[in-house]
Amino acid sequence: PTSFQVRDSGYEYRNLGLHITSLPTNPITVLVIGYTEHTTMTYVAHPYLEQLTTAYTYYGVSAETPLTSQVLLISCRDYTTVTITPTQHVFLPQNPQLFDSIYLDISAGGSHTVTLHEMQSLLINSPFDLTGTKIVSNHPLTVISGNE
Repeated sequence: PTSFQVRDSGYEYRNLGLHITSLPTNPITVLVIGYTEHTTMTYVAHPYLEQLTTAYTYYGVSAETPLTSQVLLISCRDYTTVTITPTQHVFLPQNPQLFDSIYLDISAGGSHTVTLHEMQSLLINSPFDLTGTKIVSNHPLTVISGNE
């Protein structure tokens, strides 16, 4: 792809994960910088770690601002089952594997489960603060949260 920017939860943004590896003897740090006309964002990407567990739990963190609140999920393994329980009303694809998937209206406190494969992404966004949105998966995810 010419860009790794995930703009919405549509299918065209589903396969934008980036896999970077290094030898254990040469660890690396990845600094990600994004820039638009109005904003700049940076973060350090840390490697995911496999744990001896059957469930990984993550929580979205976002500042309450007039900007869109976002939680980006990137799967690290195939057949990752993800259950999303948002703190605000969101629209999510019923089946992210289908190009023409219908979108479901998930109310605050409701849950929706999807399957993602390695390097697939799913953006959860809302005009309201998504802080506390709970994400539970059976394999590790990369989770990036904040606001637009």
